[in-house]
Amino acid sequence: MKITIKLIAFLMCFSMLFECCFTGFVVNADESQETESQRPNIQMIPENSTVKPGDTVRVDFYVDNNAGFWGAMFTCKFDSGLSLVESGKTDSDTGENLLKYEIGDSFSSYVCVSPANNDNKLTYVYSNSKIYYNNYYNGKMLSVYVKVDDNAKEGEYSISFTNEELFSTKSAKKFVTDSFDYIDAKITVDNEATQDPVLESPNVELSADSQNNVVISWNSVLNAQSYDVYKTKNIYTSYQKIGSVEQGTLQYTDTDTPNYMEYYYLVKANYNNKYTYSGGVSITLKPVLSVSYEGDYPELTWVKGDNAIYYDIYRTENGKTTVIASKLETDRYTDTSAKGCIDYKYYVKGILNQYSLKTSNTITVLSKGVHTPATAVKENEVNATCTTDGSYDEVVYCTVCGEELSRETKTVFAGHTIEIQNAKSAACTEVGYTGDKICTVCGETVEKGEEIPETGHKLATKNAKKATYFSKGYTGNKVCSICGKTVTKGKEVSKLKLDKPKIKVKAASKSFKVNYKKVKGATGFQLRYRIKGKWIVKNFNTKKSITKTIKKLKKGKKYRVQVRAFVKSGSKKAYSTWTKSKTLMVKK
Repeated sequence: MKITIKLIAFLMCFSMLFECCFTGFVVNADESQETESQRPNIQMIPENSTVKPGDTVRVDFYVDNNAGFWGAMFTCKFDSGLSLVESGKTDSDTGENLLKYEIGDSFSSYVCVSPANNDNKLTYVYSNSKIYYNNYYNGKMLSVYVKVDDNAKEGEYSISFTNEELFSTKSAKKFVTDSFDYIDAKITVDNEATQDPVLESPNVELSADSQNNVVISWNSVLNAQSYDVYKTKNIYTSYQKIGSVEQGTLQYTDTDTPNYMEYYYLVKANYNNKYTYSGGVSITLKPVLSVSYEGDYPELTWVKGDNAIYYDIYRTENGKTTVIASKLETDRYTDTSAKGCIDYKYYVKGILNQYSLKTSNTITVLSKGVHTPATAVKENEVNATCTTDGSYDEVVYCTVCGEELSRETKTVFAGHTIEIQNAKSAACTEVGYTGDKICTVCGETVEKGEEIPETGHKLATKNAKKATYFSKGYTGNKVCSICGKTVTKGKEVSKLKLDKPKIKVKAASKSFKVNYKKVKGATGFQLRYRIKGKWIVKNFNTKKSITKTIKKLKKGKKYRVQVRAFVKSGSKKAYSTWTKSKTLMVKK
């Protein structure tokens, strides 16, 4: 009896040891110490789908927020009327169909699960199911295909997914840290339903551009209306949405990427209220090195990392690698110790801390790539003639070692050496000539010239003078501005004349009043009156219309009155003609 008990105990210990060998990565922790944020979140896609009998629905498990290494009894059960069908995918090792079930079966599988995507495919298989542990790392999606029976009744059907404890006794710690229910997927059967298309999962690729931004690319998913891009900096934390693009756009650039870190991405394809996720993929950003030889020495440049404290430069020469510069805090370095005509390889290491570094790409300088070329010279020169081609070799040598770097034979095509002769410019009244094309070597006239028509006179007005009230004007002569010939003589323009003012005269007692309107150009007016004999003249220097009263006249006498306008410039005056005489009787 004691031997039997000891044997049973030995077998239990061996079993536990065997389990630990395959599940040693499982964290032994009491469940009470966990937080909700540490539990993996398995999303069901779609959570509800309406189909008709006979349809097949794809149900996806999307894993997010997987806190660590864990194992679980994973169980999937279906209501009567639903069954699993083949996924169309096979085991890469055995060629066996995955997730293949008979109608009415449910499946359960204990899976040793790791959030990391390593290549070890450790699996416990139950009920002919095979689900690898690395289906459950963050960003991973597992799909099952559910068939609705042809004779299923209308109504709602459930697909229940449960994660349970694997092992727990009073005397031993649990191997599993999580125990909770996943949400259920619902399928509503409706004879009139129109099934939405099933979206395939996008395949995502990552790359880095010249600025070390992450470029996320994916294939076009049939029927997808838009895509969402998700990112996390830590595989153990939830993905966060960082952007969306419309249908037809299959790329997104993440510029929020501090260099030299590892980033994880996944893409979600959307159709109406349904969607599907890609698998999570990662990229580690590191220095992007480039080398140029525009100067005398190789110049290295790289994209600095936001979290790098300094950089070390490595150079390989003749198979030996050495550090040629260390603890640089810049983003460039010129290798002034480089020698001509030697092959080099360069790479840079970004030092994050004393234990962590990131190595850039390696730049290989092509053989002969560091020669110092001299100015090209001509060799084997054969001169061309008017009818025979010539040639020469354009050769470039290295100024350091003298090696010929390039040689190119160039042709100097035959042809006349042309000079324009007998050319003559056209004048106002003379025909010109374009000139003959004559070879200066053989004297042959290659092409006769053509006549150039007369240009004609280009006329300008000269000696023009405006007429004034004091002098005559002149229209000006039409003179050619090219040859200076006077083509047309001008004409004399008469002096300007002032208009006579318009006046009104009114007799008064021993006086009369004269009203006259202003005249254009006039600077004043002159008034004269008389009975007989000599005129009495009055000047009024005003441009405006005016009324003037002449007093102290002889009563009962007849006076004649006239007015004229004048314009004054310096000492000169010009007058209009006098108005007709106005006769009036001065009142008593």
